[in-house]
Amino acid sequence: SLAGNLPAVLLLIGVFGATTIMTMLAAVFAASFSLGFLRGRQVMRFAPAASGMIIIFCGVGIKFLGL
Repeated sequence: SLAGNLPAVLLLIGVFGATTIMTMLAAVFAASFSLGFLRGRQVMRFAPAASGMIIIFCGVGIKFLGL
């Protein structure tokens, strides 16, 4: 049990936070690397719309799928 064990709680929070950030960075680097060949004006002009759609899909997934 973690009740009353502050060092264990802080360690758990730190590991969870670090793992979450590393996972996000890995996903961004993988997407950036795999889409690197699509660089150009035609593709880059849709980047803001694509970013917005990704944020919306993440929000929908969190809200309705309980992620």
